[in-house]
Amino acid sequence: MFAAASANPSDEEAQLEAARVSMDNRDYAGAVATLEDMDDDSNERRKLLAAARLGDAGLDIWEILQDVLSGASTDSSGMDGFFNTVGATAFGTGDERTARNVAMRTTLTELAEAPTTGDTSVQDIACFVGALWTVPLISDAQTALTTVQAGLASVTPSDCSGLDTIDASLATVSTLSTDFRLILNAISSCSFIDTSGSAASLNTVEKQLNSLSTNADNGCNVPSECAPTDLACRALELSCVHDKLTSGSQSTADDGIISTCELVQGCYNPSACFSL
Repeated sequence: MFAAASANPSDEEAQLEAARVSMDNRDYAGAVATLEDMDDDSNERRKLLAAARLGDAGLDIWEILQDVLSGASTDSSGMDGFFNTVGATAFGTGDERTARNVAMRTTLTELAEAPTTGDTSVQDIACFVGALWTVPLISDAQTALTTVQAGLASVTPSDCSGLDTIDASLATVSTLSTDFRLILNAISSCSFIDTSGSAASLNTVEKQLNSLSTNADNGCNVPSECAPTDLACRALELSCVHDKLTSGSQSTADDGIISTCELVQGCYNPSACFSL
């Protein structure tokens, strides 16, 4: 599956080859351990580490790529067909879902810090990982933001105690804002994910990321107008709510970085940003 090592490999190449052998044997944990123990860093190490981490979390990137290339799991061949069929349930539930989210987050962070910038092979792997992660994350965002919306609806000008009931959901939203930042960064130099086209030409992942950027990356300001019955929107007018949402973070419109406050304000009605 992987290229064979040279006849007289250096210590670095020997370790890379050992990791490849472990991965061929589906010993992903062993491959991760070998690669993490290396003194030398390289783009090849980062790419192998990405595949090993995902494999260890139960996501075999090579099998996924084979499905993409063969069109075996899609209604149409190629990337668009694959991403049109990615479901939110792909990551499982409970501890399995948590482990896969951690693997994706770690992988994108490590690929973004690869030694040689501008390496298209690294960029394409990061892009693929980010796109694969998008739909499960959007499902998580819908759940968290629905809970936040309900909590905001209980806040009144004289009683902000309702905010205490949504601390856990806000912490989830804060993590999600960081995760979406990793994804948007990963696709920024991607050759096969493009969110700039017309809606009819975008695959599922592209549509979701386009909607997220359009509706959420707008800064974080007091709403200019709220319907009288829109209690969540009216809560965003209150200083106690804005102080909590903006604590420790800044929000700048159209900067490609979606803060916690932007995610809550732009998507406090989750259907404004997400649809599955």
